[in-house]
Amino acid sequence: MIDQIQGVVTAHYEKSIQVNMHGCGFLLYVAEPSIHLLDSTATFLTHFHWNQDRGPSLYGFENRLDRSLFLHLIDVPKIGPNLAMQLMSQSPSAMLISLIQDEKIKQLSGYHGLGAKKAEQIVYSLKKKIKTLATLVPTSEMSSKYHDSSKINDVLISLGYSKQEVTSALSFINNTEEQSFDTLLRTALSYLSKHKML
Repeated sequence: MIDQIQGVVTAHYEKSIQVNMHGCGFLLYVAEPSIHLLDSTATFLTHFHWNQDRGPSLYGFENRLDRSLFLHLIDVPKIGPNLAMQLMSQSPSAMLISLIQDEKIKQLSGYHGLGAKKAEQIVYSLKKKIKTLATLVPTSEMSSKYHDSSKINDVLISLGYSKQEVTSALSFINNTEEQSFDTLLRTALSYLSKHKML
């Protein structure tokens, strides 16, 4: 079983990257392929998944929290690895954990690829298990910022921004030190005006 790999990122694809390790190229499915710089050395925790129709797939994660959340998600009926990774590409793990913990079904159902029924299924399947997983989240990341992020998501969608643009903006503001809702929203709008996607 492959638990971790370290190698050079040699290619980006829509949902994956190629990592070269000692002359062997691994196709690794990751939440955000574009954030991994080409020709840089990176380390990933991994999960090997076997599908009866498509065969083996290898999923990569930057830390233990991300991998643990992924494994919890794919334990939920009808939430396969592709959908789990799609959800994780739209929000930091801390935010998803917070939404599940607080049973925010309506906000979860707004995620691309996830309707009300599956959001409800995730909450009811994981609300008890997620308490243990939440202990892996640094206290600083379980701040009000992550609750505000879900509101900002709704505001940006209502303004006509695409899911890709919103995901990029949320990822940016979640890495800032700003905390208030108004400041975070202004920061997100400023970011989007400078990074207009075609």
